[in-house]
Amino acid sequence: MILVLVVGIYSYRKVKKQKNNLNAVNKVKDQILRVIGHDLRGPVGNLKVITDIITSKDNISNPEEQAWILNRLKSEINDTYFLLTDLLAWSQMQRDNPKLTFSKFNLVVLVHRSIKIMEPNATRKGIEINFNYSDKTVECFSDPNMIQSVLRNLIGNAVKFTPSGGSVNIKLIEDIQKGKAIIEVSDTGEGIKRTEMDKIFTYQGLKSSRGTSNEPGTGIGLSLCYDIISMCDGQIGVRNNSDLGSTFYFTVPLNT
Repeated sequence: MILVLVVGIYSYRKVKKQKNNLNAVNKVKDQILRVIGHDLRGPVGNLKVITDIITSKDNISNPEEQAWILNRLKSEINDTYFLLTDLLAWSQMQRDNPKLTFSKFNLVVLVHRSIKIMEPNATRKGIEINFNYSDKTVECFSDPNMIQSVLRNLIGNAVKFTPSGGSVNIKLIEDIQKGKAIIEVSDTGEGIKRTEMDKIFTYQGLKSSRGTSNEPGTGIGLSLCYDIISMCDGQIGVRNNSDLGSTFYFTVPLNT
């Protein structure tokens, strides 16, 4: 009788814990969907405005007007694409055994590729992205697609929260002794409030934040970055700079 009672209490507590965990997961999912739904309205709404402009005119022959329309279309499509990419990547991370594809890759190439993706947004704000690294190759071993997602998010956030005319500086450090590469992405924005530092990489701290030029965006990016780097045997963090802005940094294992 006592054994049955003990087993019953244990089962009850186990079910209650599972229910609480499920409620917590569902709460995070609801929060993420609200944030992404809110942020998707921005670029999708802008696409509607641009297509309305195109369809309302019989002929757009002015080269400057054509260039403006094409650049805006490209920018809004990119924003929408990357928001959806983050959502799909987050969904993959929530699986019991998310699959990562580890391989050798050149981290320098990934940085340049990520900069190229973010250059249109930076150019529109008059922001210069600087990356000066003398070596052409830093060979790492991780999931290159996931690492590029982290780079894209951090560089994109740096551009987003840097005012027009500022700069984003990317630094790569190869620590052969410790077997890791360190990437630092610094901006010249306002920095991060001390009260937000501890929860900036958590889903509990998830919120939609507008950039210095009212750009849309979603906090899921930083939470996703934390999950990716943790699963890739790295570390990620942030600090405020002594003068302007903040610096996000993460590590990637070298191919040793």
